[in-house]
Amino acid sequence: ASAGNKVEYIADVVYGDGIEFVPVSIAEGAFADCTTVTSIEVGSTVSAIGAGAFDSPFLTSIAVSGDNEVYSSVDGVLYDKDAAVLIRFPASMLSIQIPESVEKIGAGAFRNAGAALKESGAEAYFNYIWFPATVKTIGEDAFRGSALECLKFRDGTTTIEAGAFAECGNVTYLLFSYTLTDVADDAFDGFVFIGEDKEEMRVSDAIKGFKFTGDGSDCLNIYVPPVNGSIVSGDVKYKITSNEDSKEMAAAGLADSSVTVLDIPETITYLGFEWTVTSIASNAFAGTGSTSVTTSAEVGSNAFKGCKSLATVTLDGATAIGTYAFYGCTALETVDLGDVTVLGTSAFSGCSSLSTIDLSGVVSIGKHAFYNCKALTSADLDSAETIGYGAFSGTNLQEVSFGAGLTDVDSKAFYGYTFKNASGTKIKATVDNLRGCTFSGEGKVLTMQS
Repeated sequence: ASAGNKVEYIADVVYGDGIEFVPVSIAEGAFADCTTVTSIEVGSTVSAIGAGAFDSPFLTSIAVSGDNEVYSSVDGVLYDKDAAVLIRFPASMLSIQIPESVEKIGAGAFRNAGAALKESGAEAYFNYIWFPATVKTIGEDAFRGSALECLKFRDGTTTIEAGAFAECGNVTYLLFSYTLTDVADDAFDGFVFIGEDKEEMRVSDAIKGFKFTGDGSDCLNIYVPPVNGSIVSGDVKYKITSNEDSKEMAAAGLADSSVTVLDIPETITYLGFEWTVTSIASNAFAGTGSTSVTTSAEVGSNAFKGCKSLATVTLDGATAIGTYAFYGCTALETVDLGDVTVLGTSAFSGCSSLSTIDLSGVVSIGKHAFYNCKALTSADLDSAETIGYGAFSGTNLQEVSFGAGLTDVDSKAFYGYTFKNASGTKIKATVDNLRGCTFSGEGKVLTMQS
C-alpha cells in the first residue's frame, strides 16, 4: 500500500502465482501511512474493513462497488450499506453534506480530517461540520485531531462518545444541541468552556443548547446574544431587550405572515438560556390577519392596531395595554383582560364589535379608551381610580358601576350620556357624584340605583 500509487483499487479477484484470490477484508491501518494515495476503490467482495484502514492523510475519495453487500459510498465518503453509519470521511476531502439517512458517525470517521492540508499551508481544507437531525451518536474518536474550526449540532444528537473531538485545537465556534443526554467526560478533551460567570464549565454540566466562541478550543466563551438582537421562535420574531441579570425579549412581529392564531409564550429557550417574553413591541402585529391572541406580555402601543380580523384576545399576566394597542380592530368581540390594571389612550378605540370585557380590575382608563365601541353595553368600574377624556364616548352603556376608590373623572369621559340621581334629577359626571354608585338605563340616560 506504500508503493506510491495515486489510486488504489481493491479488485474482486487477485491473481498470484497462478492462483486466484478473492479479497474479503482490508486490514487495520492498511493505508494509514500512504502519503501519496488520493483515491481508493473497493470492490464487491470486501465484507470487513479494519479500524484506521483508510487513514491516509491525503485521501480525497473512497468509492465502493454498487454490488458490495456490506458497504456503500456517497460522494466519495464510505458508509455502511444503508448509509446509516458514516464510516470514513477521506482526510483531504474539503467538505461534506451528511445524508439524512445517517444515524451515527462511526469511530474515527473524521480522524485527522483536514489536518495534513492545513499543515501544508493549503488555503482550503475540511474545517466545518453541521449534523442533520437524524444523527443520534458521534462515535469514539470520531473527529480526533481534525482541523475543525466550526462545529454545529442540530437537535437530534443525543450521544457523544469518548474522545470524539479530542485534540481539535482549531475550533473557534461550537453550538450544542438541546437533545444531548450522554456526553463522555473526555469527549472534548483539550477544550475549555467558559461560562457567563467567567468560570470554567464542565461538559457534563448543563451545556446543552449553548453557543461558544473564541480563538481556539482552549478558550471558548459562552455566547450571550446582544441587546436589540433579533431571533425567530415558532411563528414570531422577537427582539432581545435585556441579557444580563435578566434575560428578556419583546415579541416584535410575525415570522410567517399567514399565521392567524397567535399564542405568545411566557418564556423561550434560546442558545441555552431561558428568556422571558415581557412585552409586545410597538406596532409589532399592526395590520396583520391575526384572529386571536393569547399572551402574558405587556402590550405596547399600536401593537395590534388595525387588525381587522382579530376576534378574541386573552391576556394572562399582562398588567398594561399601551396607547392605540387595539385601535380599529372592528371584529374584536371578546377580551379577557386578566390582571390588566392600566388601559392607555385609545386602547380599544373603534372596536365597534367589542361586547364582552370585564373591567372590574382596571385602575386607570386612558383618554378615548373605548371611543366608538358601539357594542359595549356594560362597564364594571369598581376598581377604577382615573377615567380619561371621552373614554366611553360612542358606547351604548346600559349599566355602569363605580367603586369607592374613584379619584379622577374627566368631565367628558362619558360624553353624550346623561346621569341622573335616584330621584331623577340630572347630575354632573364628577367624582363626588359617581363614586360608589351604580347607574342603569337606556338611550344614554343612566339613573342612579338605590
